[in-house]
Amino acid sequence: MSGLPVDIERVARLGWRLYPASSRAGSKAAMFKGATDAATADLDQLNAWHRQWPGCNWRLVMKDSGIWALDVDALGPDHEADGLKAMAELVAQNSPLPHGPRSRSGGGGVVLFFSWSGERIRGKSGCPVPGIDPRPGDGRQAVTLPPSIHHSTRCHYRWLVAPWEVAPPKAPDWLLQAVAPPPEPARPRPPVLSYDNLAHRRLSRAREVILGAPRGCGNTTLNNEAYAIARHVAAGSLSEAEAVDTLYAAARHRAIPDIEARATIKSAFTAGYAKPHERRVG
Repeated sequence: MSGLPVDIERVARLGWRLYPASSRAGSKAAMFKGATDAATADLDQLNAWHRQWPGCNWRLVMKDSGIWALDVDALGPDHEADGLKAMAELVAQNSPLPHGPRSRSGGGGVVLFFSWSGERIRGKSGCPVPGIDPRPGDGRQAVTLPPSIHHSTRCHYRWLVAPWEVAPPKAPDWLLQAVAPPPEPARPRPPVLSYDNLAHRRLSRAREVILGAPRGCGNTTLNNEAYAIARHVAAGSLSEAEAVDTLYAAARHRAIPDIEARATIKSAFTAGYAKPHERRVG
């Protein structure tokens, strides 16, 4: 039986983390559950996977590989947006991309590889425009590598510029700005609370508990406190707007990210509304 594909061994020696994926038509599925977390550059493990699933495709996980990637789609049956045209327009408006590794997808698209040293990159499809999909260096997202077979066209992926020949370069500033996540909203000013009843005293205490939460427990504390406050809102003791504004302000001052804070409060309120607090005079 033939050994591990030479191209896969070469990228593994660069420290790129890989896992085996299905080469069947219509599937990009990993060959086993938890493959993304199990991705590795260890040649013994990669060879073992190759022996278990000969002819499998190979996927590269960005996290801990020291790189990030830009997946640029080609217009076709699998993609409605022409990422190649969009990328060419972005380059024309800014500056040429540095010479670096890039692969050709079996579907006609191109993947560009860049070095990663902690730059914040938004892992959202269609960023900055449809047809261009960033794969952050600290994310669990993956791209398919040569010599894998495309799930639809059945054509092989291939290297246009191999990473063992040219090291991944730093992305130009204009590209990093284009794929950067939106800035966090400004932290709101903490509202001034009244203390004329039990519910308002409880809301004030919730704010202090969130602000003083131990390191690593901010979101859990926010969820617990928001649930308790939601029960007061459900009982009619507090207005929802006042409660949410207070909790959100405390969460942001505790450095909980905007999206995470809003999602946690929303989830906790949904649960809290199902069990209103027994209303008492404060």
